[in-house]
Amino acid sequence: LKIQSTGFFILIVVCFLQLLSSIFITFDPEIPEILRSPMFILHTSTVILGYSALFVSAAYSVMYLMLFYDLKSAQFSVIYRKMPSLEELLEMSMRSAFIGFIFFTITIFLGMMWRKYEFPELSHFDPKVITSYGIWLIFGTVLYGKKIGSWTGKWLAYASIGGFLFIILSMVFIKMIVDSFHQFG
Repeated sequence: LKIQSTGFFILIVVCFLQLLSSIFITFDPEIPEILRSPMFILHTSTVILGYSALFVSAAYSVMYLMLFYDLKSAQFSVIYRKMPSLEELLEMSMRSAFIGFIFFTITIFLGMMWRKYEFPELSHFDPKVITSYGIWLIFGTVLYGKKIGSWTGKWLAYASIGGFLFIILSMVFIKMIVDSFHQFG
């Protein structure tokens, strides 16, 4: 699908989130050894790609629900003139969720292998690892619901948004409240 009308909407949200995250950056000139590892770079690159795709899935799901409820109420604003159809928005959301799921699967696999060989003393029950399994399970369930056709577009959209909210909440929870091996600063 080549839909160009949704990029601006997503770009605005991405710019806002980048600005928000930049406010909280602290710079430490000494880089720990673990952060210089090629495996770290590969592991974090795949998780960034996975999170990005899952964000795009949630963004398309938000647009889907906005259009869905406006169609239901027969009230349309200017933004919907160039909006893709409900089917296209759902397809883009599910494709993004699939891409995110694949990258997240690779991330988990790389993390498991890296931990096994480099950090065997670390627990399998690290909070970030546990929430990663939860994220993987949520989006796996969403994709399974889409594949077997038992979930409506509305429920797929809500599940995608809920999964992304779980990602955000787990990041905040782990960063602020719980000790985790995955905290680097």
